[in-house]
Amino acid sequence: MTTLSQPPTTGDDIEYHTEPSTTSTNYPTTDFITPTKYGQYNPVLFATTGRTYDGSILESHRNELLDIKSEYGETIDSPGVRENIKMRYLKSRKRTFDNASERNVFKTLEWTPDGTSIVTTSEDDGLRLFYLPPNLPNSHLKPYSLTSFPSTIYSTAVSPRFNIADYKSTLALVSTSNQPIRFTNLLAPTEKAASFPLVDAQTERFLPAYSLLFPHTEGIFMAGSESRIALFDVNRDGQPPYQTLYTTPSKKAPLNTTRMKGLVSTMSLSCNGILAAGTFGGSLALYDAEGCGSVIAALKLPGRESQEWGGQGVTSLAWSLDGSYLYVLQRKSEVVLIYDVRNMGGLLDVFTGVKGMTNQRIGMQVAVNGQVLVGGDDGWVRVWDQSAGSESVAGWEVGGGTVTGVGLRPGLSEVATCSGRRRFAPDDDPEDNEQEKEQGESEDESEGGSEGETTDEDESDDDGLDEENEGPGCCLKVWTLS
Repeated sequence: MTTLSQPPTTGDDIEYHTEPSTTSTNYPTTDFITPTKYGQYNPVLFATTGRTYDGSILESHRNELLDIKSEYGETIDSPGVRENIKMRYLKSRKRTFDNASERNVFKTLEWTPDGTSIVTTSEDDGLRLFYLPPNLPNSHLKPYSLTSFPSTIYSTAVSPRFNIADYKSTLALVSTSNQPIRFTNLLAPTEKAASFPLVDAQTERFLPAYSLLFPHTEGIFMAGSESRIALFDVNRDGQPPYQTLYTTPSKKAPLNTTRMKGLVSTMSLSCNGILAAGTFGGSLALYDAEGCGSVIAALKLPGRESQEWGGQGVTSLAWSLDGSYLYVLQRKSEVVLIYDVRNMGGLLDVFTGVKGMTNQRIGMQVAVNGQVLVGGDDGWVRVWDQSAGSESVAGWEVGGGTVTGVGLRPGLSEVATCSGRRRFAPDDDPEDNEQEKEQGESEDESEGGSEGETTDEDESDDDGLDEENEGPGCCLKVWTLS
């Protein structure tokens, strides 16, 4: 068994400890059995975090500490190693966890563009980098670095120039509550990087970006917030957006503005330069010229009133390989909506059988062969092929509750999954929690949505399941598909 955490040295003035221990803690070797599956794929698990995060936030932090001690052994007290650990693990001293007893669920995952690492966000508002060299089977994943933020992480985006061998390129954008959008160096979280304020002109408060996107054009990024999409120049540290696309009519909005009111929860860019944006309120809009052009279409998606295809807000968007079809996933929905962007007059088709009756985001990604991989709240990843009809053609059991992230490794037939079921304390009532946020009684609530919108942080998924019979949860896994 191989223990992973160290990236290759970069030639900079950073000492990387390169003698990891061959032992690990809280690590279930039974995870490497063949999973339950159907269809054409034969998934083989070759890397996992094991039981490290399968517990409360406090328990997962203790397990991470045990992993660090196991990795370094007796050398952990040497000055060089301790300095190295301090540089890689940035923890917020001011943060206290009101939900410390809740599960440390993995919320999102993203492969770095060079295919060497996975970046995740979790319930403890920690941003973790897992370094994963190829061709190392049966591996125990440990985070190489951890950045703990003092407030809720709303969205992240890894720099398209990320290269593990270039220390200055290992950056990621992070949006948190009541703070500017910031670049964080994933190899050295303690280092200061650029920040970009997104401020409401009337209230002078920082607006969170509920979605972040690097377009094809180099040197800029997009931030989706309250009824607006802001464009920033990455070279203008500390400066506001140089352009703002308002998604509802206003005095500052352009003449081609269409009504898409609410929190811009997700964005996706096609190979043809068409920007798709969705809101927690269930609206969808398409913009030409990477968001800088005219409005192509805008529509209201089937909502709660539609028992067959309805949902409660857009959480994920993905494009077909040729940019002709847009796949739309909503929370509390059992279908993936399919639109033909050449004719947005109505719904083209749907993928049925999605296990998505949850408030958590569910992972979705399009593979290099055009098939669509979607997670589920039953711990499965299912695969759809648009040419084969509405039903899934393959799938396998990941385990661990809701599959919140699915990501294909660039250049390899490998897929990463993260899972976990969010639960609130027994005294918490999800409906009361939602009402409090709408009334704006806390700092996070002041950033709430429009017309009763709720974000992923607003609702519980406590569905009464027996935790003891759910199997292992809160886990990051990497599979080889053959």
